[in-house]
Amino acid sequence: MTGGLNDTMANHIYLADIDSLRKLIEVVKSQPDITYVDVFAPDGRFLARSSQSEDQSDYATGSIDDDFGLNAAANRQTAYRFEGGGLEVATPIMIGDDSVGVIQFGFSDASLSAEIRDITLQHLWQGLVLIAVGIIFAYLIARYTTKPLRNLANAAGEIG
Repeated sequence: MTGGLNDTMANHIYLADIDSLRKLIEVVKSQPDITYVDVFAPDGRFLARSSQSEDQSDYATGSIDDDFGLNAAANRQTAYRFEGGGLEVATPIMIGDDSVGVIQFGFSDASLSAEIRDITLQHLWQGLVLIAVGIIFAYLIARYTTKPLRNLANAAGEIG
């Protein structure tokens, strides 16, 4: 994906390849865990975004209203934050030493929560089965170890 973004954004005029960038965003957005993908210039102008409303044009307009992605561009490092029930990741798109843009993803926590719930249920069932097996073994061991005592008690009763 980074290679595709670099190829698309290497042209500083950019508009010639906006359709390629939009197609790439749609492919990434089609993943079930990704809630949004925004690509913007280091100054905050949107280049492409997946979260446009239907009354907007096909081309992204405006600028980002959050410093999270802009800080990633300024620091030239990937940034992470947990907010609104999901994970957000912003990473600068670098060509050489120049930051030519930022891509920001939003990941949903729904699939992670479902996976944790499934694992918890699986461990709960395993625990219940192990407890049942433990009770059965405890009964058998108790029965085996008390058999000589019962025989001794019966013999003592017969002698008495």
